[in-house]
Amino acid sequence: MAIKQIKVLRDETKQHLSEATGEMLKLSSGLAFCEFSDPAIALYAVRFLNNLQLSGNRGLIVDFALEDARKMFKRKMKLEKFAKIADEKKKEARTERRKEKRSTLQY
Repeated sequence: MAIKQIKVLRDETKQHLSEATGEMLKLSSGLAFCEFSDPAIALYAVRFLNNLQLSGNRGLIVDFALEDARKMFKRKMKLEKFAKIADEKKKEARTERRKEKRSTLQY
């Protein structure tokens, strides 16, 4: 399945009386977020849905969420930092082993 989850934001001030149930329903604020499991399908959805006119003369505005881009950048930086620390530890361990070998060979 390509879609993991969809979140529709509701507006507290926009309400509609349902004729079927008689309940007051909160209407959409016009924003929704969709999470895809496959990045290729997400890209296809953005390209296909952006500027698509459903009704009237206004088209949909579809784009990748900036917050996710920031999170991905932070995650990338964090992973690079940990990889650098791991490389430094490996180098230190190699240096220590070489020192130990040299010290045992000299005696």
